[in-house]
Amino acid sequence: MLLHLSDHSPEPLRSQIARQLRSKIVLGDLEPGALLPQPQPLARSHRVSVGAVTQAVEDLVAEGVLLLR
Repeated sequence: MLLHLSDHSPEPLRSQIARQLRSKIVLGDLEPGALLPQPQPLARSHRVSVGAVTQAVEDLVAEGVLLLR
């Protein structure tokens, strides 16, 4: 899964990740019921902390955008 993240943005990485995942869901790039990559590989592939990915996913779960299985 490709995300475009920037260390130079005033927006925190956690927010960038959540915003981009939310956009992929709204635009239909992620189908209902689709599984997201695990936080560790997603963080590794984008060179961000696992915590930032986990927090972004938790934010989306709290918003009701994602469901955990």
